[in-house]
Amino acid sequence: MAKKPSKTETLLRNSDKSLPLLDVQDLTVEFVTRRGIVRAVQHINISVAKGESLAIVGESGSGKSVTSYAVMRILDRAGRIADGSVVFSGIDVKAASEAEMRDLRGREISMIFQSPRLALNPIRKIGHQIEDVLLRHVQVDRTQVTDRAIAAITGSPTPRPGVSTRGAMPPPWSRTATSRYPSAWLAVTLMVPPPLG
Repeated sequence: MAKKPSKTETLLRNSDKSLPLLDVQDLTVEFVTRRGIVRAVQHINISVAKGESLAIVGESGSGKSVTSYAVMRILDRAGRIADGSVVFSGIDVKAASEAEMRDLRGREISMIFQSPRLALNPIRKIGHQIEDVLLRHVQVDRTQVTDRAIAAITGSPTPRPGVSTRGAMPPPWSRTATSRYPSAWLAVTLMVPPPLG
């Protein structure tokens, strides 16, 4: 039996194809600190058409990551979109429910974090975290999900006979995983290629 499309999937399917994929207007992001309110990003405007590439370039601390976090609505608790609008494929990101945002993140909007180590849960094996993404965003049979996660981490399309899955799915803090942090999230992004990523 086919899975019923979510509200977000239905909205995306029915969105006006002539609209930009991403339309950010007058975005201002604030953080509440002990010393008061800090405006990390002020009056940013971005428009990205379907199929178009955009690079956000700037010095350290200029707001590149904060802008991306705001677009994905994954700001720190102290942060908030103070002004402006973020519309992705016709969906108002500021007004979307958390369930709608979970549908968008990973499958429709993705990012590779500057510090992948901080993006991974340190108490869960990398492979299990990739499995979570596959189960949430890819039509994959539960019996295949571990093999797909291992393939993403090792770069091998099929597990080698006699090789334990234990070594291929290390915890993020292990020596085996240390060199794989960037490739783990890159693997996830490539497995679920989003329109915006």
